[in-house]
Amino acid sequence: MRGEVLPFAAVLPHLRQAREKAGWVRFRRAYIEELAARATVTGIDLAGKPAGEARSSA
Repeated sequence: MRGEVLPFAAVLPHLRQAREKAGWVRFRRAYIEELAARATVTGIDLAGKPAGEARSSA
Protein backbone atom coordinates (compact mmCIF):
# COMPACT_ATOMS: atom_id res chain seq x y z
CA MET A 1 0.00 0.00 0.00
CA ARG A 2 1.42 3.38 -0.97
CA GLY A 3 1.08 6.48 1.11
CA GLU A 4 -0.34 9.76 -0.03
CA VAL A 5 2.04 12.30 -1.59
CA LEU A 6 1.91 15.40 0.56
CA PRO A 7 2.50 18.96 -0.59
CA PHE A 8 5.99 20.29 0.11
CA ALA A 9 4.60 23.02 2.37
CA ALA A 10 3.02 20.36 4.58
CA VAL A 11 6.27 18.46 5.15
CA LEU A 12 8.67 21.43 5.26
CA PRO A 13 8.36 21.94 9.05
CA HIS A 14 9.14 18.25 9.61
CA LEU A 15 12.15 18.45 7.28
CA ARG A 16 13.47 21.49 9.14
CA GLN A 17 13.01 19.77 12.48
CA ALA A 18 14.82 16.65 11.24
CA ARG A 19 17.70 18.77 9.91
CA GLU A 20 18.02 20.60 13.23
CA LYS A 21 17.96 17.33 15.18
CA ALA A 22 20.65 15.85 12.91
CA GLY A 23 22.79 18.95 13.46
CA TRP A 24 22.56 18.57 17.24
CA VAL A 25 23.47 14.89 16.97
CA ARG A 26 26.56 15.75 14.90
CA PHE A 27 27.52 18.49 17.37
CA ARG A 28 27.13 16.23 20.41
CA ARG A 29 29.07 13.40 18.77
CA ALA A 30 31.95 15.74 17.90
CA TYR A 31 31.91 17.20 21.42
CA ILE A 32 32.05 13.77 23.07
CA GLU A 33 34.82 12.65 20.70
CA GLU A 34 36.81 15.77 21.60
CA LEU A 35 36.34 15.17 25.33
CA ALA A 36 37.36 11.54 24.96
CA ALA A 37 40.45 12.49 22.96
CA ARG A 38 41.57 14.88 25.72
CA ALA A 39 40.78 12.54 28.60
CA THR A 40 43.31 10.48 30.46
CA VAL A 41 41.75 7.28 31.72
CA THR A 42 43.61 5.05 34.15
CA GLY A 43 42.72 1.77 35.79
CA ILE A 44 40.90 0.27 32.82
CA ASP A 45 41.96 -1.13 29.48
CA LEU A 46 39.25 -0.15 27.02
CA ALA A 47 41.01 -1.93 24.15
CA GLY A 48 41.62 -5.11 26.13
CA LYS A 49 39.71 -8.34 26.53
CA PRO A 50 35.94 -8.45 27.13
CA ALA A 51 34.81 -8.25 30.77
CA GLY A 52 34.27 -12.01 31.05
CA GLU A 53 37.89 -12.67 30.07
CA ALA A 54 39.66 -10.73 32.84
CA ARG A 55 43.23 -11.50 33.84
CA SER A 56 43.86 -14.99 35.07
CA SER A 57 45.45 -15.30 38.52
CA ALA A 58 47.00 -18.70 37.66
